[in-house]
Amino acid sequence: QMNDAIYDPHTHKCYVLGAEMEENTISTLDTNGMSIVYLNSVDRKNLLHHNTFFSNDGEFYQFGGYYNHTYSSNILKYSDEEQRWDSVEFSGDKITPRFYSAVGEIYQDEVLVFGGFGNETGRQEHVGHNLYDLYLLNLKNKTITNLWRFKEVPDMEFIPGNNLLISDDKRYFYALCYAHHIPSTVGYLYRFDIMNGSYDVMSDSIKLNSEDMNSSVNLYYNKQLNEFYAVVKEFSESNKTKINIYSLLTPPIKESQLGNYVYSRWIYLVFLFVVL
Repeated sequence: QMNDAIYDPHTHKCYVLGAEMEENTISTLDTNGMSIVYLNSVDRKNLLHHNTFFSNDGEFYQFGGYYNHTYSSNILKYSDEEQRWDSVEFSGDKITPRFYSAVGEIYQDEVLVFGGFGNETGRQEHVGHNLYDLYLLNLKNKTITNLWRFKEVPDMEFIPGNNLLISDDKRYFYALCYAHHIPSTVGYLYRFDIMNGSYDVMSDSIKLNSEDMNSSVNLYYNKQLNEFYAVVKEFSESNKTKINIYSLLTPPIKESQLGNYVYSRWIYLVFLFVVL
């Protein structure tokens, strides 16, 4: 059972999704004064690898996910009063049903949705594939705009981690991408151009196991320390959770620059040895 949690800075609530309870919603209060809301997995049909995000007014949304051999493209909004999820209609471009996509806020009430795994029908028996596209969701106007999609499948196929981060100048977004169809795989920090979809690899590799569908990857950024954090949560057959946390200083550099740096260091060491 995979439980997800998301913190709402507007209301100081922490929502825990995927809890198995008889009652629909249970709220508690911890010692720091933060309200913890447990949302029943029955009401959400226990969707795997969906995305959750908030509007500027604190409205709680959920997009996509996987359940019962079906990929979802639904956008749902949670009602505190009714304690339930309701479908919200958006106009504009249609998003292919998917899970394993990445979401991040670019402006107030505007959210980017990138990539994932799914297909046009949403039915697993029609064979899913990796998706390489970017959408803009306007939560105020309830519109969807497709910004771009890859014309060609990349040499190393990948899906992104659960969330993406926007650069300060709004030109790029960062996502931790990995080949989830390979059990023992590796992930890299990618930087994508929001305007045209061009990208660069900006880190060395991170080893992870994607064999269990309950495994998850998240990317965070600490502005005070200027560091990226990759959090990899893996489940084992013994029903235990393994969590690995990796840090990366900013600004990150391209993989090609990293190779040049290592090469120049070797040249320097050889030169130093000769001099000595």
